[in-house]
Amino acid sequence: KTALKKFSGINRRMELLGRLNEITIIDDYGHHPTEIKNTLFTLKESFPEEEITMIFQPHRYTRTKDLFHEFVEVLTEVDRLILLEVYSAGENVIEGINSQSILKAIKNRSKEKFIFASSIEIAMELIDSFVPNEKGVLLIQGAGSISEISNQLLKKISKQ
Repeated sequence: KTALKKFSGINRRMELLGRLNEITIIDDYGHHPTEIKNTLFTLKESFPEEEITMIFQPHRYTRTKDLFHEFVEVLTEVDRLILLEVYSAGENVIEGINSQSILKAIKNRSKEKFIFASSIEIAMELIDSFVPNEKGVLLIQGAGSISEISNQLLKKISKQ
């Protein structure tokens, strides 16, 4: 009982950051297609009427290569996707394995809104362009430098 009273939860696992205008912002560390699928299932159950926008950063070239088709499959399940470049985590680039190739495969399967953002700054500009005018859920998904987006959004939330 004592330990549970002190338990504050787990950071970056379906962590509710707050609301920015009419958008609920969730941060999740999941970077494997199975984790992403489970996160999306939970969000769709929790927010059945809301559109889901995901900002995703693939983590490691080897994982992206090995699970390429699984990533394409699960990333088509969101209403809007802002895809950052693969976070290398110290790995060497694998030719032909990058976020552009994922995006191309997704666009061949779906007509939804999918956008490549070459940097955190561009992703933030894209977020800033739709946050004032829309509602729904914004999911920041992945490991790597993507947590910078969550930190910037937390600052914006605190200033409201």
